[in-house]
Amino acid sequence: MLPQVFGLIRDLFAAEEMGKAFGVYGPVMGLSAMLGPIASGGLISLNVLGTDGG
Repeated sequence: MLPQVFGLIRDLFAAEEMGKAFGVYGPVMGLSAMLGPIASGGLISLNVLGTDGG
């Protein structure tokens, strides 16, 4: 997904706004890499569909 996002940023933002867009993209990727496993672990432990076998 990384090359596609870079391409989208280049297409969607003007040249003078691109630095700000890339500046926001970095921390968002860092937070999602950190919070993704935490959120998925929480969803698994909730066992919403009752698939724990018990």
